[in-house]
Amino acid sequence: MVLQSYKTPLNGTRIRQEKMENLAMSEEIDICISNFLSFNEKYNVAYKDGREPVFVKQQYLDGPKNELIYSIEKLVKKDSALQWKVLEYSYSQV
Repeated sequence: MVLQSYKTPLNGTRIRQEKMENLAMSEEIDICISNFLSFNEKYNVAYKDGREPVFVKQQYLDGPKNELIYSIEKLVKKDSALQWKVLEYSYSQV
């Protein structure tokens, strides 16, 4: 009981930190989704009715496509790191 009372303030701090990290992650995901929707609209217009866009247009689309791939990979790595942190904490409590 006494030991639990010493851990409680740390848990409160940890929970606040996790909420801040979750909010930041949520905002990053929202930005990523917005960027994807914008790119998808441009992509659909470029390839409308089975057309093949000119080379310059393809290169123009490759930039945002590569940025999206990079940002998605970054989010996946960040999410994995957060999950490991939660797992490590929960095992340390056992």
